[in-house]
Amino acid sequence: MRLLGCGQNLMVEHNIVVDTIDTGSGFHYLTGVPNDWLPTGTSFSLSMQDGGHNFYDNWTYHTDPKINENILRHIHVLCDYG
Repeated sequence: MRLLGCGQNLMVEHNIVVDTIDTGSGFHYLTGVPNDWLPTGTSFSLSMQDGGHNFYDNWTYHTDPKINENILRHIHVLCDYG
Protein backbone atom coordinates (compact mmCIF):
# COMPACT_ATOMS: atom_id res chain seq x y z
CA MET A 1 0.00 0.00 0.00
CA ARG A 2 1.61 3.24 -1.13
CA LEU A 3 0.21 6.57 0.04
CA LEU A 4 1.92 9.13 -2.20
CA GLY A 5 0.19 12.36 -3.17
CA CYS A 6 -3.16 11.08 -1.99
CA GLY A 7 -4.31 13.70 0.53
CA GLN A 8 -4.37 14.12 4.28
CA ASN A 9 -6.03 12.49 7.27
CA LEU A 10 -6.47 9.03 5.76
CA MET A 11 -7.31 6.23 8.19
CA VAL A 12 -5.28 3.05 7.66
CA GLU A 13 -6.00 0.51 10.35
CA HIS A 14 -6.44 -3.21 11.04
CA ASN A 15 -4.68 -4.49 7.90
CA ILE A 16 -2.70 -7.70 7.53
CA VAL A 17 -0.15 -7.80 4.70
CA VAL A 18 1.81 -10.98 3.95
CA ASP A 19 4.61 -11.55 1.44
CA THR A 20 4.55 -8.40 -0.67
CA ILE A 21 6.32 -8.73 -4.01
CA ASP A 22 9.25 -6.57 -5.11
CA THR A 23 8.67 -5.68 -8.78
CA GLY A 24 11.42 -3.04 -9.07
CA SER A 25 11.08 0.73 -9.07
CA GLY A 26 7.62 2.22 -8.99
CA PHE A 27 6.37 4.94 -11.32
CA HIS A 28 5.94 8.56 -10.27
CA TYR A 29 2.30 9.59 -10.60
CA LEU A 30 3.09 12.93 -12.28
CA THR A 31 5.59 11.76 -14.90
CA GLY A 32 5.05 8.03 -15.39
CA VAL A 33 8.82 7.57 -15.10
CA PRO A 34 10.21 4.81 -12.82
CA ASN A 35 12.15 6.13 -9.84
CA ASP A 36 14.59 4.34 -7.51
CA TRP A 37 13.12 6.23 -4.53
CA LEU A 38 9.77 4.51 -5.11
CA PRO A 39 10.64 0.91 -4.22
CA THR A 40 8.05 -1.83 -4.45
CA GLY A 41 7.82 -4.82 -2.15
CA THR A 42 7.26 -2.74 0.99
CA SER A 43 4.01 -3.43 2.81
CA PHE A 44 3.23 0.20 3.70
CA SER A 45 4.82 3.31 2.17
CA LEU A 46 3.68 6.64 3.59
CA SER A 47 4.31 10.10 2.14
CA MET A 48 6.18 12.72 4.20
CA GLN A 49 4.46 15.61 2.46
CA ASP A 50 0.88 14.34 2.75
CA GLY A 51 1.09 14.16 6.53
CA GLY A 52 -1.68 13.52 8.98
CA HIS A 53 -2.29 9.85 8.19
CA ASN A 54 -3.86 7.83 10.96
CA PHE A 55 -1.92 4.56 10.90
CA TYR A 56 -2.98 2.05 13.59
CA ASP A 57 -2.83 -1.69 14.28
CA ASN A 58 -1.38 -2.80 10.95
CA TRP A 59 0.62 -6.03 10.73
CA THR A 60 3.09 -7.24 8.09
CA TYR A 61 4.97 -10.49 7.65
CA HIS A 62 7.32 -12.12 5.12
CA THR A 63 7.80 -15.88 5.14
CA ASP A 64 11.43 -15.46 4.02
CA PRO A 65 13.33 -14.77 7.29
CA LYS A 66 15.97 -12.60 5.57
CA ILE A 67 13.33 -10.34 4.01
CA ASN A 68 11.32 -10.31 7.25
CA GLU A 69 14.35 -8.88 9.12
CA ASN A 70 14.50 -5.84 6.80
CA ILE A 71 12.33 -3.13 8.40
CA LEU A 72 12.11 -1.28 5.06
CA ARG A 73 10.16 -4.20 3.61
CA HIS A 74 7.48 -3.57 6.26
CA ILE A 75 7.06 0.21 6.37
CA HIS A 76 8.92 3.26 5.14
CA VAL A 77 8.40 6.95 4.46
CA LEU A 78 8.46 8.30 0.91
CA CYS A 79 9.65 11.72 -0.21
CA ASP A 80 7.37 13.17 -2.89
CA TYR A 81 10.23 15.24 -4.30
CA GLY A 82 12.95 12.59 -4.42
